[in-house]
Amino acid sequence: MLIENRFLKYFSFLLSALFIAYVIYIIITSFFIVKNQFIDIGDATYVNQVRSDDYTIQLAQNLTKSCNGDKTCEVQSMLDFVTAIPYKINEGIARNSKQVVTQNFGDCDDKSNLLISLLKIKEVTFYNVQ
Repeated sequence: MLIENRFLKYFSFLLSALFIAYVIYIIITSFFIVKNQFIDIGDATYVNQVRSDDYTIQLAQNLTKSCNGDKTCEVQSMLDFVTAIPYKINEGIARNSKQVVTQNFGDCDDKSNLLISLLKIKEVTFYNVQ
């Protein structure tokens, strides 16, 4: 027998079982991350780039500062901003909010991710204020 010490034998089995459980955990969690990040739509794949980063938070605040808490005004100002960004296909590479705004173009996925990010930030702000 390779391991004569009974304690070492059971310890190695326990360590192996913990390692296998950890690998299974990583596989399952990565599956759900990928499932939420990449969505198949026919022959293409939609990449979810909805983010709540500092740049997008600042952008949402600047776009809605003149609305004085009117939710309809805030949504309309964010929608107008995103709609004014020119449409251009970007070779299937999903881009984040900052890239869409600084490069001043985006395809439907990019622009929808930007609008959803802005709306999500204002929703969080509404809940924190109340």
